[in-house]
Amino acid sequence: MTELICLWAPEGDAAVGPILQNVTASTPAGVSVAVPPGVGGAKGQLSYQADSTLGRALNEASQLDETADLVLVTARARLPAGWLEHLRSAAYSDDIVGAATALSDEVDSVLSQSEIDRLSVQAAQADPDPSGALRAYVAVLPPHCIYIRRSTLQLLGGFAQGVSDPWAVLAEFSARMIARGLVVSLASDVPIPATEKLADTGEGQDEEAVERRYPWLAAARSEQEARELGPLRRTLVATRTRGRPLSVTIDGRGLGTTGGTQTHIGGLVAALARERSASVRVIVRDEAPDHLVQRLQEGGIQVVKEDESAGLPRTDVAHRPQQAFVPEDLSLLRRLGERVVITHHDLIAFRNPAYHATPEEWRRFRRLTRLALGAADRVVFGSEHARGDAITEELIEPEWTELVGSAIESGADAAEPIAPPELDAGRPFIVMLGADYLHKNRLFALELMDQLRARSGWDGRLVFAGPHVPHGGSHGEEAEALGRRPELAADVVDLGPVPEAQKQWLLRHASALLCPSTYEGFGLTPLEAAVAEIPCLYAPLTSLKEVVGEEADTIVPWDPVISADRVLPLLTPGPERRRHLSLLAGAAQRHSWASVVRELNEVYRRAVASPYRSSVPRAWEELEREQLIVELDRARNDVNERWLDLQARVDHGLPLIDRGGLLTQRQQRGLMRIASRSWLRVPVLGPIGLLGRTNSSDRRSEPESPQP
Repeated sequence: MTELICLWAPEGDAAVGPILQNVTASTPAGVSVAVPPGVGGAKGQLSYQADSTLGRALNEASQLDETADLVLVTARARLPAGWLEHLRSAAYSDDIVGAATALSDEVDSVLSQSEIDRLSVQAAQADPDPSGALRAYVAVLPPHCIYIRRSTLQLLGGFAQGVSDPWAVLAEFSARMIARGLVVSLASDVPIPATEKLADTGEGQDEEAVERRYPWLAAARSEQEARELGPLRRTLVATRTRGRPLSVTIDGRGLGTTGGTQTHIGGLVAALARERSASVRVIVRDEAPDHLVQRLQEGGIQVVKEDESAGLPRTDVAHRPQQAFVPEDLSLLRRLGERVVITHHDLIAFRNPAYHATPEEWRRFRRLTRLALGAADRVVFGSEHARGDAITEELIEPEWTELVGSAIESGADAAEPIAPPELDAGRPFIVMLGADYLHKNRLFALELMDQLRARSGWDGRLVFAGPHVPHGGSHGEEAEALGRRPELAADVVDLGPVPEAQKQWLLRHASALLCPSTYEGFGLTPLEAAVAEIPCLYAPLTSLKEVVGEEADTIVPWDPVISADRVLPLLTPGPERRRHLSLLAGAAQRHSWASVVRELNEVYRRAVASPYRSSVPRAWEELEREQLIVELDRARNDVNERWLDLQARVDHGLPLIDRGGLLTQRQQRGLMRIASRSWLRVPVLGPIGLLGRTNSSDRRSEPESPQP
C-alpha cells in the first residue's frame, strides 16, 4: 500500500517549504509528495492556477501514481508524529469507509486552537497505536488533512473538473461518496492545528452550485453539526478531555436544607473542590443562603444560581447526586453536561404509593425513575444492596452501574453547635435524625424507648429531629401511640426540622444515634455516629450492614425487648461501648472523601469515554413527552382554578343572565348603565337590594358595592 501526498496552497506560498520538510521527514520511503509550483525539491507538482481548476489539478496529481492512495494536506497545517499511520488506519477501519479526515476545528467547532495544539503535542509524544483510536463518521471532508482510498477515486472517477474552491471540491466529492453508500471516518488521534484558514476562492459560488445539485447535502451537514447523541459526539467529547482534568457540573439545588442526602451533596462538592481533580461548577437554588454561596466560592467552586444557568456552556459531565423527582431535574443535566451521571440512592419512593400525593403522582414518579436510569451515561449507587435492587427491578443493566460510597466530614469547619431550647442538657438522650417517613420506623423507636425505661429504669429521653412529610409519614400514628401512654410521651421530644448548628449539638451530646430504618440506600448514619464518637443503634439490613458490618449492629428486627437488652451496654462507658465505637471508627476510616472522589473521577472518565447506551436517545425523547405532560397538567389545574373562581363569582347571577334567563339582553345592558353611573346606582338599585336581603347573615356575607 502506497500513498501520494499532495500539499495544496495558493501559488508561490512560502509556507510550503517548512511543511514540506515536516512531511518528507515523517514519510516512509516510496511515498510521493506533490506541491504547488515554485517550491523546490518536489517529486511532482500540483497546478493551482486560474486556467486550471482545482478539481482538474487534483485529478492530475492523483495520476502521478495510479495505484497510490491520495493524501491532501493544507500547506500551513502542522502534522503530529505518526499522523500518516493514524490517518491510514481510519481510512481502512471498515469496508464502507471511502476516506478519512483529521480532527480540526472545522470538525469540532467547540475545540479552540489552543486545545488542538495541546492534543497535537500529546499525539506527537505518544506511541502510534491506531487500534486504540476512537472512530466516528462525518458527513463532508474538510480540506485540512484527508486520506482518500484509491478504490474510492476509481469508483467516483476522481474530482469534479470544473470546480476550483477547495470546500466545494470536497463537498461535491463527499456527496457522491454518500450517494454510493460510503462514509468519511474521523481520525480523532490526528489533531491538526491550522494556523490559517484555507481561503474560499470561489466566493461561495461553487458551493452554492454543489448544494443545488445535491439538495440533501445541507441536511447531512446539519445532522453532523447538531451533534446528536452518538459516536461522533462521544468521540469529540472524549478527545477534548484527553490529558486534562474534567469539568463537572454538580446539581446542588438540594443544598441549604438538612437531611442525609443534603449532607452527602455538601460533602461531595467540598471534597471535589478540595481534591482539585476536576474543575467544579455547582448549580444552587435562587434562594440559596448567602453564607452557603460564600462558603462554596471560598473553596474554589464556581457557584451559579438556577435562574442564571440558561445559556451556560456544557461541562464534560453533569452529575446529580440524588434521585430525579421532576423532569426538570433531568433536562437541567442534559443542558449543562455532555455526559450525565446520576446517583440513585434507593427505590423506596419508586415502590411506595403512600409517599405520593395521588396514585397518578406515584405513577409519574415511576416513569421518571425509569427515564432517569435509562438516560444516564452512568448510574451511581451508594451500596451494593441499592445497586442490586435496581438491577432486580430491571431498571438498568449491570454494566451501566457504579458502586461509590459516601463519607462524612469531621465537622471541624462546621458552625458552632447550638443547643435546642426544648432540651435539658442535664438528662441523657438518644437522638434519631431524619424525616418521619414510615420506613424510618419511628414507631419502633417508641417501643424501644418504652422497653429501655421498663427493663432498666434508664432515665433518658428520645429526641426526634427531622421534618414531618406531607405523605407517608408516621406523625399521626406516633401521636396516637403517645396519647395512650402519657408517661412515655413525657420523655419523647419532637423537635421537627433543626438547623445544622442544632444537629451538631445533638450529635455531640447524645448518648447514641438511633437508626431503626427498614431500608437505607447509602448507610450514612453509622458514619455520622463515628465522627461524633457515639454508638449507632441499627439493624443489619440493606446498606447499613455494608458500611460497618453485622458485628456492630444492635437492633434485632423488630423485637424491642431483645433490642433493648443489646442497647443498654452501649449507653454507658464500658467494654461493649468501646468495642462498638472502635468498629464505627474503622468504618469511617475506610469511607474517606479522598477515596470517594478518586472513585467518582474514574466514573466520570468512564462516562465520557463509553459509547452511548441504545436507550439514551429514546429516553431523552420520552423526557420531553413527560415534561409536556407536566406542563399540560399545570395548565389544566390553572384552568380548573379559574373556572371555579369564575363560577363562584357569577353563580348567583346566572338565573338573570344565562340563556333564557329572567333578564333580556337589553335589560342587562340597562342595569349595567345604571350601575356605572353613581348618581343613578344608589336611588335605583338601593331599593332592589333591600328586597333581596333576607337576614343579618346575608348582610355580613355580601361583598360591599364599589364606591363612587
